[in-house]
Amino acid sequence: MLCLAGALGLWSADAAAGRNSSSDIPVLILADDGAGNTVERSHDIVRGVIATLQDSLGDAGFRVIDEEAIAGDLKWKIRNRLAKSELIQIAKLMSRSGRAEHQVRVLVLFRTRPMVNRRPSVTRVRVDIDGEIHDILSNRAVGKFGGKSAEKMLPPDGYGGAAGCGIDCSSVLRQLAVEIAAGLGEELAVKLAPYGKPETDPGNGIAIPYTVTFIEFERREALAIVGAMAGEFPGYRSHNLISQTPGVRRYTYLTTATAAKLEEWIATLLGEMNLDPEKDVYTHIRGNRIFVEKIGAARGNRR
Repeated sequence: MLCLAGALGLWSADAAAGRNSSSDIPVLILADDGAGNTVERSHDIVRGVIATLQDSLGDAGFRVIDEEAIAGDLKWKIRNRLAKSELIQIAKLMSRSGRAEHQVRVLVLFRTRPMVNRRPSVTRVRVDIDGEIHDILSNRAVGKFGGKSAEKMLPPDGYGGAAGCGIDCSSVLRQLAVEIAAGLGEELAVKLAPYGKPETDPGNGIAIPYTVTFIEFERREALAIVGAMAGEFPGYRSHNLISQTPGVRRYTYLTTATAAKLEEWIATLLGEMNLDPEKDVYTHIRGNRIFVEKIGAARGNRR
């Protein structure tokens, strides 16, 4: 049995004080223009939608990161007409850059579909916008939003109709798109609100699946550590054994806690096991993968 009395006070304090605000959640907004009936990401209509959504989420307290700014940092040129899978991969690659300001937790994808129908007496201009939300860290589709439309009837003179929408017509389409986006920003803020809940609140926080690998620990030690992580760490949801080989045990560990908090708590727990986190154990964290390995004399002590 582990003596965890000292650590419990620390974790309880973290549970009370370690609060996440929605401003801690990095949100990336990208245009999904893979379908031929959508407006290309480089068009001014799409830029207007992105700017409006960024403003709305920013006002709601979220930390909205800018695609073009990160692309400039990484010297990327993101082309038009990318598939959804490619857009998700872009968000993942941004997070792997190793820079704090490039990390993406939530990806918001939206599609803008215009329609211009020219009739003898009037031109009908319409815009539809819908989208979806993806949790990049957990590979989870959070849900859909939008499905909203706006339209306007215009005199036919001066408008090219569906086959050739000129500058004036594009301006009207942009106005309609921005109008829709203003309402969608409020809807998104509500749907993303759970990401602003306390990270230690297992009832309301958004859980993250971590892969936790123990290397060169005895079976009883690994079981004791996982048992303490399940019973004492705030935000715990569930865990399961993925695989076991001699000297290696790999678990999936579902929690609302951040990787930084897990690193801190695991270090405290190892100290309670009389293992020096600086000398006896090597802990490596990359994204949602955590490796805990016995090294040096500590490894020899298990034999």
